[in-house]
Amino acid sequence: MGTGLILAFVFGQVPQPFLMPGILCVSITLLGIALLLAIQFKGINRILLAVTRLFPAWHKVIRARKETLQELDANLHSLYTQAGARLMLAGLLHFLGRIMGAFEVWLILWVLNIPLGFVDALFIAAMVTVVNTIFFLMPGQWGVTEGAHAVLLQGLGFHPGVGLSIGIIRRLRRMVFVLIGLIFFHLEKGQATAHKGVLT
Repeated sequence: MGTGLILAFVFGQVPQPFLMPGILCVSITLLGIALLLAIQFKGINRILLAVTRLFPAWHKVIRARKETLQELDANLHSLYTQAGARLMLAGLLHFLGRIMGAFEVWLILWVLNIPLGFVDALFIAAMVTVVNTIFFLMPGQWGVTEGAHAVLLQGLGFHPGVGLSIGIIRRLRRMVFVLIGLIFFHLEKGQATAHKGVLT
């Protein structure tokens, strides 16, 4: 999100109405990530026990789940101390995945003959992520993602229908990928069951 907003800001392609909300959402997200990391490094079990002392019923629940939370803390400690290179690789792959999402937007814009460049596509992808983050409680962000595309393209001077088209195309692509994944999962599960039957 930050990369998309910074590049769009540097190249002067951020519509004014989206600038402050974008900066605010990225700042809040970074603060949330920093707070979450701080809690994980301090120990989730210890933090929850301290916070819930004022609420006896919750404190009792946390104490009952002490072993589970301690195991989670141990796993997180191992992740941050032993998985250094792999953790960085996972972060890099996630970042590249987001960049590919921007490339997907640019490709759809190109197919629809919309004269916007890759930086614009990166900005659109970043802002859609911002909106999806705000409405994270909505299952699958149904309607939210499509509406965000419509509003963003309208802010960039195009008919909202263009943005809606981009949102629907991206949604259809996700659904196709999920379907392909489910087919592979079903085939793999069938092979595992057949292999297990042969062994028995």
